[in-house]
Amino acid sequence: MKESIKNIFRPIYWVFYAFWHNLKSESPVFIVGCAHSGTTLILRILYEHKDLYAVDYESSVIGANYINYPMLAEWTKTARNTKKSAWVEKTPDQIRYLGKIFSVFPKAKVIVMLRDGRDVALSLKNRSGNLDDHMERWVHDNKLWLQYENDARVISIKLEDFVNDSKLSLAKICDHIGVDYNDKLLEYHNKDFKYSGTDAKKTDGKGENHQHNRNWQVNQKIFKSTSRWMTEASADDMASFEKSPIFKELLNKFNYLNDK
Repeated sequence: MKESIKNIFRPIYWVFYAFWHNLKSESPVFIVGCAHSGTTLILRILYEHKDLYAVDYESSVIGANYINYPMLAEWTKTARNTKKSAWVEKTPDQIRYLGKIFSVFPKAKVIVMLRDGRDVALSLKNRSGNLDDHMERWVHDNKLWLQYENDARVISIKLEDFVNDSKLSLAKICDHIGVDYNDKLLEYHNKDFKYSGTDAKKTDGKGENHQHNRNWQVNQKIFKSTSRWMTEASADDMASFEKSPIFKELLNKFNYLNDK
């Protein structure tokens, strides 16, 4: 009986909590995207911005069945106390919960990182699992955010574009979230950085090595890591890419079938 009463009043409590902390007035930044699409790189660079409080770990603060209001309130308090214009956080899977993000923060800004699905699927396959599952994941995640494609609060950035012209892409990001652009942000690799407190070490990226390798990557200068499918995909991989109409449809929408 007591638990039932708690379940009834819990949503009311959190609505009051958000109101009390005035969360709806804030404009935090969420970096999202299908895994292995460059979200950590963008967080790493924005970490160096003097006007942003960047969360240096993957929090999963908003999920399918929960919103961690205390954590959101704590970041908001820290950003206010340190006179930052906003806090920024990246959890790729939160691409699935943009509606929940905007329900808490109507003024939030979202950066969607996009990468060729063939590269994403192969990269995730190298880490674990099979290619078809990761192709489906790329389709699922990217179809979800498309309902906000024309929402002014959302900007999509192709990793390929970021690699080819980092200054232009970063300037677009800074303009979107309302902070000044500075070329020095791209010198991030001159400072040591530990995402989630993990040591940077070049590895094969598999299993437990993934965290170490990811940290190694984001401590390097920006390097070309795109269109790898052209040289790394096996004949079976290529056949899988061809046999999925919905996968090819989305590749085409994002102009990846025309990019060479």
